[in-house]
Amino acid sequence: MDIDRIGCKLEASGSASEGGGDCTDRTAESSGCAEEAKPRHRRSVSVDGSSMTEGLSGEVMDAKKAMTPEQLAETAVIDPKRAKRILANRQSAARSKERKARYISELERKVQTLQTEATALSVQLTLVQVCTNQILSSFVFRETRLDSLQKTHTELKLRLQAQLLDTERCTKAGRRKNKDCDG
Repeated sequence: MDIDRIGCKLEASGSASEGGGDCTDRTAESSGCAEEAKPRHRRSVSVDGSSMTEGLSGEVMDAKKAMTPEQLAETAVIDPKRAKRILANRQSAARSKERKARYISELERKVQTLQTEATALSVQLTLVQVCTNQILSSFVFRETRLDSLQKTHTELKLRLQAQLLDTERCTKAGRRKNKDCDG
C-alpha cells in the first residue's frame, strides 16, 4: 500500500463536504485532488503497520501494546508463525538491550579511565611547568651573570692594555734616561 495514496484519500475524505472527490494520487496535476498542492513529509509506516495512523474520523489510534503471555499463547494457537516471530523479536530485543548495556558499561569504563589519565597528565603538566619555570629563571640568572662577567672581562682587558701601554712608555722613557746618562 502506498502511503501517498493513503494520505490523499484521507485529505479527499476530509474535504468531501466541500465537494472534493476520491483520488488515488496526491499530485495536483495528475488528479486534481488538491487545488494548492503543498509538499508534505512522508509518514513513517512500519512493515507490520504498527505505527500510529490517523483514521477517517481524525482520531489517533494507539500503538500496539506488548502481548501478555496468555495472549501470546492464544496467538500461537491461531497463528503459530506470528507467535514465533513475536518471540524471536522479543529475544532479539533482549539481546539488543544486553549489547547496549555492555556498550554503555564499556563507555563508562573508558570515561573513568580517560578521567584518571587526564588527572595524571594534569599533575605531570603542572610538574613540567614548574620545572620549566625553574629552568627559565636559572637561565635568566645565568644570562645576567654572563653579561656581568663579560663586562668585567672587558674592563679588565682595557685596564690590562692601559697598564701595558704605561709599562711600555716607562720602559721607553727609562731607555732614554739611560742614554742621556751614558752620553
